[in-house]
Amino acid sequence: MTFIDTVSLLLLAAVGFSLLADRLAIPYPSVLVVGGLALVLVPGIQKIQLDPGTVLGVFLPPVLFETAYNAYWRELHRDRLLIAALAILLVFLTAATVAGVALFLFPGIPVWVAIVLGAVLSPSDSAAPVAILARMRVSSRVIAVITGESVMNDTASILLYKTAIVGALTGAAYPGRALGALAISDLGGLVLGIAIGLAGAWLIRVVVNHLTYSLLTIALSYLSYLGAEHLGLSGVLATVTAGGICGLLALPRVSAQFRFHGGLVWEVVIFALNAFGFVLIGLQLPTVIGDLDYYEPETLAVYAGAICLTVVMARALFLAVFTWAEHRLRPDAPISWRESAVVG
Repeated sequence: MTFIDTVSLLLLAAVGFSLLADRLAIPYPSVLVVGGLALVLVPGIQKIQLDPGTVLGVFLPPVLFETAYNAYWRELHRDRLLIAALAILLVFLTAATVAGVALFLFPGIPVWVAIVLGAVLSPSDSAAPVAILARMRVSSRVIAVITGESVMNDTASILLYKTAIVGALTGAAYPGRALGALAISDLGGLVLGIAIGLAGAWLIRVVVNHLTYSLLTIALSYLSYLGAEHLGLSGVLATVTAGGICGLLALPRVSAQFRFHGGLVWEVVIFALNAFGFVLIGLQLPTVIGDLDYYEPETLAVYAGAICLTVVMARALFLAVFTWAEHRLRPDAPISWRESAVVG
């Protein structure tokens, strides 16, 4: 089976798994990952070696740009303190807690390596929660908080991840120069994102065809990310900044027809990327687990459960404390305990 045959089969499988998820009323990410695991057993499936840089360059830009572009900015402004706390404080708290548990479970691993693990696991993903909440009667405030958090926490976690990688590679011997270069990269990505966002907002306002509008917004997502990465800057910050500026300056002036058609195009693009991505995750899991053959499967299961529980408990405790504090310090419009529980 050739590579093209394998990719075509994976796309068909993603469609089938998505239909199964709808039939069972289960969030599609879970079914797609399990389905990817099942595909490993199909004879002739070619092993796909995923390069991290290529994966990020293909899957990340549209997701980041679309989330920032279509963010509920009025709702985000009202709950800016909660969103910032979830996307920044909670990310660092979860990363530190996971790193501590990893150091306990795996004695002798470098601290920076444990922080890398924490940075990877600390951000929440909005795909599964939004898929679940779409079937429930929840306020737009909850959806806004979850999507707003997903915009910012990816940025915070990737910045923390890069910092931890720098520390792991340098052994914290000479981290100052490397971290200084990282700061310049982030600042440069921010500046580039502002420039592309302003130019993109102008272009969006002058296009007269809804197909061109849809293609332009997709192109802007890849231009901001790949352009920044090519210049050695932060692609994540550039993409989020460009998408946010385009959404603030151009989206309010876009006609209802353009919004409708553009929304349909983006919905298909994001769903296709998520579906294909989750299937690929399932395909990669056996290889990843196989590389850990020096641990017993039972031991790995216990360790994975402990780390997952750590992530869940850190989020639940953080939201409980934050909600209690907001009710005490901001009695005019705090997030309710019910909304807090749903966000958690």
